[in-house]
Amino acid sequence: YLKWIALFFAIYGHGALAALPTSCEDDGESSTCKKCTTLNSEFEPPGVGEVWYSHCCTVSETTSTDPPVTTTKKYCFSYYLSGYPNNLYNGMKPVCSENGSGNNAWSLYGQCQTDSAADDPYTALTSIPACPRQHDSSTTYEVGDKVEDNGVVYRCSGSYQFCGIYGPDLRGIGALYWIPTASCTGTATPTQAPNFANMQNGCPEEIDSSTIYEEGDSVSVTRDDGISIIYTCKNWPGSQWCNVGTYSPLSTAIACNGDVCWPQAWIKQGACTGTFTPTATPTFDPNVGG
Repeated sequence: YLKWIALFFAIYGHGALAALPTSCEDDGESSTCKKCTTLNSEFEPPGVGEVWYSHCCTVSETTSTDPPVTTTKKYCFSYYLSGYPNNLYNGMKPVCSENGSGNNAWSLYGQCQTDSAADDPYTALTSIPACPRQHDSSTTYEVGDKVEDNGVVYRCSGSYQFCGIYGPDLRGIGALYWIPTASCTGTATPTQAPNFANMQNGCPEEIDSSTIYEEGDSVSVTRDDGISIIYTCKNWPGSQWCNVGTYSPLSTAIACNGDVCWPQAWIKQGACTGTFTPTATPTFDPNVGG
């Protein structure tokens, strides 16, 4: 008995084995640890709208006992790229250690393991059945317009000038103006801004919050660049929202399932110039019998 006590103090009383943290890679924590993405390479999984990075390192610690005892473990970590402007520094990868830590560009998700049986650390966005067109720098986009990239639907959330200049680049400034909203498959009728090459002559009256609109009513909205866009109030049941401020084409509030609301109430018809010639009010001759 005394011999065991002496052995305990010989080890633990004089700089015992330094306890390395649990390792998902070496300690078989497959039930709680996610799978690593492609090691040492930035990975943008389709339909997710994120950039991931994983790496591994081996850490050793030695006790100060006599004789010294060395323990070695392998640690792997997954990270996801932060938003703008920190995403611009994606080339600066985190330093691997037994404790794991991110940096300004890469946020630590946690330990991962290279066992392919584990689950992926990322989650695909909710899928919709058809994709809009890909970004086109020659197109003029407006708030709420959508494009597709790598199986992800992005919504223009900033100034229309910048949505045209910058595509939905998760590693660049485009991440500031395009927000991932869903994943998609197939193709759909494009939701991009109208082609201004064929403008209508004459615009309806500017939208007015004091006016009561009914289905079929058309209004115009003049943008900062002077171009006017025609919107038509949808048929029922969409028309019930045409007089609600949040559903106005002027509103940029993200209040309808992570998107702007106006497409539920209004149809974007195209661009216009000038004004409609008003229809003259009829006159009646009291001497004409009817």
